[in-house]
Amino acid sequence: MENTNITSSYLKLIYDGEDLKNHEMDAMELALIIEGLNNLFLEFNSELNSDLTTIKLKVKANFEKGSFGVEFIVEVLKNIEVLLNSSPVTATLTAIEIINMLKNLFNFIKIMKGNISEKDNSAIKIEEDGTIYAKNIEDTNIKYEYTEDTDTTEIKDGDTITTKTKSKKMIKLCYNGSVRKNVEKIIFPIKRNNGIENLKIVYDNAEIQYVADKSTVDFYKAPDVISDRKNKTYRKEVVLRINKLSFNETSKWTLYNVDIPKISVLIEDKKFLNNVKYNKEHFSKDDELRVILRIEEFYRNDKRVIEYFVEEVLEHIKAVETPYIPFLD
Repeated sequence: MENTNITSSYLKLIYDGEDLKNHEMDAMELALIIEGLNNLFLEFNSELNSDLTTIKLKVKANFEKGSFGVEFIVEVLKNIEVLLNSSPVTATLTAIEIINMLKNLFNFIKIMKGNISEKDNSAIKIEEDGTIYAKNIEDTNIKYEYTEDTDTTEIKDGDTITTKTKSKKMIKLCYNGSVRKNVEKIIFPIKRNNGIENLKIVYDNAEIQYVADKSTVDFYKAPDVISDRKNKTYRKEVVLRINKLSFNETSKWTLYNVDIPKISVLIEDKKFLNNVKYNKEHFSKDDELRVILRIEEFYRNDKRVIEYFVEEVLEHIKAVETPYIPFLD
C-alpha cells in the first residue's frame, strides 16, 4: 500500500415502516439493496474516475427504534504511480466527493420527478457556479444548486474540478442506464413492500437527506430506454503481478496488483508471446510485467462488461530471489 492514497466516507441508509419495527428486513430485500448500492458505486468509479481508482464498499449493520438501518463505509484507493502516468487532464474524485455526487444525484432525480432525458438535454443549462436550470415534467423551469463538498480535486496540471464540471458529471450519471437501475434497486423496497414507508440517508457530516416515500418513489424508476450506452476504451501503463500464465496465445493470463483485483487479460504483444513460445522467457513465482493495458468497456444484454488486453509488454520484472543459506549443526 506504499504508493496508495486512501480516502473514505460514510453513509447510512435508514428504512422506516411498520414492518421494520423489530429491526428485521427480508433477506432478499436487503441483498438487493446492498447489491444496488455496491453496483452504483462501481458505476460511479467507472464514470467519474475512469477506473483509475479502486472503490470498496464495507457494510456494518446498525439499528434504530422502529426502523432498519445499514451503515456503509466507502473507500477510494488511488494508485499514485498509475495517476502519475495517466493523462495530464485526468483527475479522480475522493470518497467524500463521490458520496456528495450521490447526494446530489438523489436530490436532482427527485426535484425533476425522474424526467431526465439525454434526448432533450438542450432543456438543461449549467451556469459557471454549477447552478442547473432544467425543465421538469410539467415543462416548468427549475433551478437546482449543486451542493459543493469540502474537498478540492486538483488536475495534474494544477487546475481544479469546478462545481460546473461536477454538475455536468452528475447530469451524465442521470443518463447512465446502469446507475438509474441501481438507484431503483435501493429505492423500490418502498414500492414493493407496503410495510416500508420511506428512506432517508445520513451522511458522515450528520446531514440527513429524506430521499423517498410512497408519494415520490416512482420518481426513481429507471427509464425504459436511456441512450447513453457508449463504448469506452482507454489505456494506462501499469505493473501487474503474474498469478496464472498461459502458453497458448489465445488463452488469457491472470494478473493483478495491490489496487487491481485478479483480472483475465489477453496478451496481444506478438514479440513477447513468441519469446514465451520458444522459451526465451522464463518465469518464477511473483514475477511482474510492466505493460500497456487497454481496457474496453461495453454493454451486453444491458449489463456493463469490462475486458482487458495487454498491447505491449514493456518489461518482465523478475522476482527478487532469496538466497539459500544452509544451516550448520
